[in-house]
This record gives sequence, C-alpha cells and structure tokens, in this order.
Amino acid sequence: MVYVAAGGTPDPVHDAPPPTFFSGLAAAFRRRRPQGSLRWNFSGAFTDLDKGFGRSAPGTPAGEPTGTPAHEPTQRPTQKPTGPTGGPTDGPVDAPAAGTPGRRVVHDAVERHVLERLKPWVVTQAHAVASGVVADALVGPVRRFEQGLASSVEAFRFLAARVEAVEADADRRRHPVEGMDWLVPATPFGEHIRLAVDWLLAHRSDGPVVHAECADGELVAALVAAGVPAFGIEPRGSVAWRAAERQVDVRVGTAADVLGEMDEASAGAVVLSGVVDRLAVGDLVELLGLVRRRLIPGAPVLVAGTTPDAARALWGPVAGDLLPGRPLHPETWEILLERAGFTDVSRLTDGRGAGSALYMVTGGRSA
Repeated sequence: MVYVAAGGTPDPVHDAPPPTFFSGLAAAFRRRRPQGSLRWNFSGAFTDLDKGFGRSAPGTPAGEPTGTPAHEPTQRPTQKPTGPTGGPTDGPVDAPAAGTPGRRVVHDAVERHVLERLKPWVVTQAHAVASGVVADALVGPVRRFEQGLASSVEAFRFLAARVEAVEADADRRRHPVEGMDWLVPATPFGEHIRLAVDWLLAHRSDGPVVHAECADGELVAALVAAGVPAFGIEPRGSVAWRAAERQVDVRVGTAADVLGEMDEASAGAVVLSGVVDRLAVGDLVELLGLVRRRLIPGAPVLVAGTTPDAARALWGPVAGDLLPGRPLHPETWEILLERAGFTDVSRLTDGRGAGSALYMVTGGRSA
C-alpha cells in the first residue's frame, strides 16, 4: 500500500503510513457508518463526507439534492462514537449542523486530518489498482503476445535457414558439378525423325508440340514444316542459338523451368530427349508429373532415350563418372510412364529391329 501526504508524491518505501493512521481511519469510518440501503450507504455517506468539508459531491449538478434519497429516512440517530473494541471513545459526538436538519458536519480535528489524508491516498490506490488491472488485462497479454511473436519469428528464421541448408545440400547432391548439360552431346533423331513426326501428327491434340531438349531444332523444324505448331526447349545457349538460326522457336532453359511456366493442360504433345539420359530417377519421375499436368487431356508424350550400351561408347568416362543419372532401358521407361499415370504405353519402332542407339517410348494422358 502507498501512503501519500496531502500534496505529496507517492513513495511506497518511505511514505508508508504509521500504525496510528489505520486506527484513526477505522475510527473515522465507524463514526461515519451509514444506515439504510446499499445505495444510501455509498451515495449518501460520501455525499455527507464531502459536505462536511464544504464541497459538493463530485458530479452532482447545482441545485440538486446531495443527501439521502427521498425514500430513505433523513434523520439518523445520534450515537456515541465507538472505539476499536466497540466501546465509547473520547471523541466528540456529531450533532446536526445549524440550519441543515439531518446533516452532520465533522468537528473533530483528528477526523478531519484523517479524512484529508484518506482522499488522496484512496485516489493513489485507485490509480495503482487501475494501472495493475490494465497491466494484467492489456499490457501483460500484449507483452506476452510480442514475446510469443518474437519467438515465433525467430523459430521461423531458424527453420528457413535449415530448409535453405537442406535445399542447398539436395541441390549439391543432384548437381555436384556445374555445366553437366555439356557433358552429354545432343541426342540426334537421325533416321528416326520421320517416324516421330508421323506418330505425333497422328496422335497430338490441338496445341503446340513441346520438345525438350530440342538441340539444334531438327524435330521442331520438321513439325513446323508439316504444319504443326511447335517450339523447343534447350538449356545450352550456343546450341539453342543454332536452333534459332534455323528459324526455330526455341526457349533457353531447363525442361522443368520452361514447362513450369506454362499453363496447365496447354500442350498438344511433349517430346523428351537428352534430359532423360542424365537426370536421376527421382528427378525424372518429378519431370513426368510436370509433363502430365501440362498436357491437354488425351495428348501424347514421346520419350526418346539412348540405350545404356550406346551411351557408354558415345559419352566417354567423364560423363559416366559425374552425371547424377544414367541412360535407362526402354523397359524401364515403360514402367515409369505407367506409374506416372500415362495410358497406352508402348514402344515406337520402325520394324528394323535392334542395333540403333535411339529408342522411343510413347504414352498418353488420360482424358
């Protein structure tokens, strides 16, 4: 509790009230003990206290009665003040003030002194209690919210750093060496180009044919010459430049990046070559899922891969040592396409049998 002398500043350590203050305070309340209803107790008692010092009750308009309610008794019995034990005290007896029946004034100097100190002390205590309530009800939760928010932000920062580290580690595992696209030469269709074009003309949907990776654009150029809208994707800049010199519409970038920028169900057909020989199996499965989402329902996919035996002879030891993936057999691609949700999976051949370095496996997106 904080004791404040009249006109002073609260000091909870040095301004603590003496014991006589509390005994005097108790005696003052006993002398001013009101009678009647609850409303009368609070309203009338404090009105009388204020009038005892010649002041109007706070908030009472001029000209309005400030005493007890009209339905309450206006006369209260004069009683001998009692001490802490209930016996009579030596203090003077309150008497009705002249000209104000039913009103009492305070004549005791000790009582006046106690009440004068009581009011600022009560105000100070009210402010302290109100501040404590506000702190507990508002400031406390706000501070706890701010602390929780700061902790959450810090946790998210830590989590983001961990995710970045995991992604960087995964990227290093997938692509341990920069420029792996250059470790493998472009996959030429050669003698199979006519077979691929005829099959695409027969099975494509109304939409452009996308070839990733298109190398120098021979397949895209053949499709455009046959009246089919088509464009290529090529990650190697100088190779893509050669395709552009042939008037081929080519997008420089990886298959996943360019396909990822396309709208859903917008491609009339997708041809995959080159990239299918050097990616890890997990990346190939992810790429097939992306291709399926970009195909118009019912549109086909054609995978042109290099046989593992031919790749070892064509690539040399460096590509075999550094690439994260390796060429797959056509039987493996049949399984991968079926597991990716493609239908009518089959191997596309011209009937000339084995011996070619290139094979083609086809499928279609279910309608």
